[in-house]
Amino acid sequence: MGVGWPRNDVSQAVLKRKTFQKGKVMRDPVSKSHLWKKPCWEKYFRVKTPGEAVQILEELQGESRVIAGGTDLLARMRQEGFGVKALVDITCIPGLGEIRSEDGLIRLGAVATPKDLSQSSVLREKAFCLAQAASQIGTPQIRNLGTLGGNLCNASPAADLAPPLLIFEAKAKIAGGKGEREVPLDSFFTGPGQTVLNPSEILKEIIIPELRLDASATFLKLGRRKAADLALVSVAVLLAMDRKERTCQLIRIGLGSVAPTPIRAKQAEAFLIGRRLDDRSIQEAAQSAMRESQPISDVRASSQYRREMVGVMVERAIRKCLEQLEGKDV
Repeated sequence: MGVGWPRNDVSQAVLKRKTFQKGKVMRDPVSKSHLWKKPCWEKYFRVKTPGEAVQILEELQGESRVIAGGTDLLARMRQEGFGVKALVDITCIPGLGEIRSEDGLIRLGAVATPKDLSQSSVLREKAFCLAQAASQIGTPQIRNLGTLGGNLCNASPAADLAPPLLIFEAKAKIAGGKGEREVPLDSFFTGPGQTVLNPSEILKEIIIPELRLDASATFLKLGRRKAADLALVSVAVLLAMDRKERTCQLIRIGLGSVAPTPIRAKQAEAFLIGRRLDDRSIQEAAQSAMRESQPISDVRASSQYRREMVGVMVERAIRKCLEQLEGKDV
């Protein structure tokens, strides 16, 4: 069992500032801002197997956290002022950073970074909208440090990777003390910041099918800026149609930032199945998706604006998929 410091540049920088003085209110000597009111962690384990990680998590009974990139976890520890007995680094577990295709399925390791996803030849060929979503996460620093598992396990309603994974009907493979289990991603999120993971479980990989040859998928994100911003609304659509009759054979619509968790707009999907894809049906489906959304108002946008943008973006995404299908040789 290895013990060492994190690879995370943020944590290394903080350590160098010597902010961890036991029993004192922590202040950053550079910015003079409050940091932690207690040491952020006592022990740091760099594990080599999922079993090793699970064993430590079980022994510490909820008083430890899994870390990979650390871009969400360390920021939360700083902002909320909480500490843990141990951090369990899973970045050295073989295979957890892999992206591979086998038997019609794509397997995405939990510690694959957004940069890995955005540049993956497998995803660019067989699930391009996921690579598209990964390329729009945060800043280059975040895309190099963050991980797929962190983006999902943080369970933010605005998680950029969730809507495209939902339209692929992704499954999460989870390792725990009782072995491994697979959970559909639409059941993985249970609330803001909450998932089905038990304190002693880790996310190993995400499994998605390859995009059908007769289908198209796309991802759209709306933020206050064009880069380095949380989504105000994000939409992913997967579409397959009868090209002769122009009727919808399959559609999945994933929404982010407009409900307590990332969701599928299932009523809008059901409305379109079997219908001719014309202006009227597309607009009615977009209106249905608007009604299914449950956005909140916050400092970034009002609920009314978000709901209106759901309709606009769902319509745009469907039309974009249609354009791709019409230019596709099947």
